[in-house]
Amino acid sequence: SMLEDVVNPSPPYEQLNFLTDNGLKCWQSGMCGAGFTEFHASGNAVSPFTYYYPTDPEMQFMLDLHLATQAGSERWFHPISTGAWRPTTKVGVSTATGVSPNQGVLAVYGPAFGDTANGRVMYVAGHDLTSGGGGVAIQNKVSAIRTYFNFMLLAGKSRQLAITATMPPDSFDLTATYPVSVTVTTGTPPYTYEWTSQNGGSFESPNDSSTVYHPPVTTADTFDIVKIKVTDLCGRKNFASVRIRSQGYPALPVSLISFTAEPEGNEVILNWTTVSETNNNYFALERSAESINFERVAILDGAGNSSSLKNYSWTDRSPLSGVSYYRLIQTDFDGNSAVFGPISVRAGETTLALSLNSVFPNPHSGNFSVTYSSAERCNTLFEILAPEGKLLYSINLESSRGTNFIELKTEEYVADGIYFIRLSQKKAKPVTGIMCVQSR
Repeated sequence: SMLEDVVNPSPPYEQLNFLTDNGLKCWQSGMCGAGFTEFHASGNAVSPFTYYYPTDPEMQFMLDLHLATQAGSERWFHPISTGAWRPTTKVGVSTATGVSPNQGVLAVYGPAFGDTANGRVMYVAGHDLTSGGGGVAIQNKVSAIRTYFNFMLLAGKSRQLAITATMPPDSFDLTATYPVSVTVTTGTPPYTYEWTSQNGGSFESPNDSSTVYHPPVTTADTFDIVKIKVTDLCGRKNFASVRIRSQGYPALPVSLISFTAEPEGNEVILNWTTVSETNNNYFALERSAESINFERVAILDGAGNSSSLKNYSWTDRSPLSGVSYYRLIQTDFDGNSAVFGPISVRAGETTLALSLNSVFPNPHSGNFSVTYSSAERCNTLFEILAPEGKLLYSINLESSRGTNFIELKTEEYVADGIYFIRLSQKKAKPVTGIMCVQSR
């Protein structure tokens, strides 16, 4: 009753009458402040109690709940004489006091202020739902608690991110790769994406909405769980996952410790190294424009049998335009083969990669951290800009190669609102992100 009658006198339209149009009577005379002129009888509500909406998820419980509401001060709720429950408010359990839409209730729920775009609100009478004796009272306790938890699940579900994911098939080929993607239709952008593999698979771009999945390389029958987690600007999360299985590669006698592709001008140099080879016939290099359909571009003899470090190299003097994908196939004298890769490279690439990984927490009240990745050790310019582009803050950071972390404070120079973060390096393309400041 006190919550529903909270009103900001300036401006008066700011109030918390979520489920009524004009507030509730105080639970007892003189207990809710000078502004309260109406109150209802203290103590327990008047029976009989009537139950409604049995098919609503909120009301999915067995038997009754009213015996569990007979503890504490607020044991029932009743609108003031000049008010009523909102038309969008559902009375789950009513008392014998008053008639609709002004009846007394024990349980009531609906959208805040009658707007389905707002959050959901529920009142259940009683300050201690575990009070009461045994027998039927115990069943009442379970019902009263269950209706609240039912409501909690529904409230969360109504605000969850709606995602649709395209995943690898249930059974997969260890020599193949699979495009995966996710789309988000609710929530507040921008979204962050995190693709993960439980059993050694990998992704070409694990933080993009669309990427390519590479199954784990193993000699045993195996499975993998591929998972995508999506987080929106407000921190809401949802995920999708799939369990996939496959027969493993036959055991092969080559131990490969590296396989790389590096651009050099308009050419691509491929290098790989083995630490041991047994019965190794040859290596074949294959190339693709989309990491699905590969063509063979080179064959190099293997060492046969070796227990020492062996380095191999081949130069693609006519790489594909844009990104090229390469994979290495090793074949022994018995005809067994193993596939390594694919790996990707862009011929003629002159810029170095720079990526903004996370801003946490977001929104924040003044203190936050930024995680970003740099392709080399160099100077990085960090900037905060207003929505119209005005520079509010900048700092030069000495970045190391790989993942970098910085903690910052904004309360001294940034008011509440939405801002842009920009990271820049001399040889890399600038990257931007969004930061939300919310002190209250």
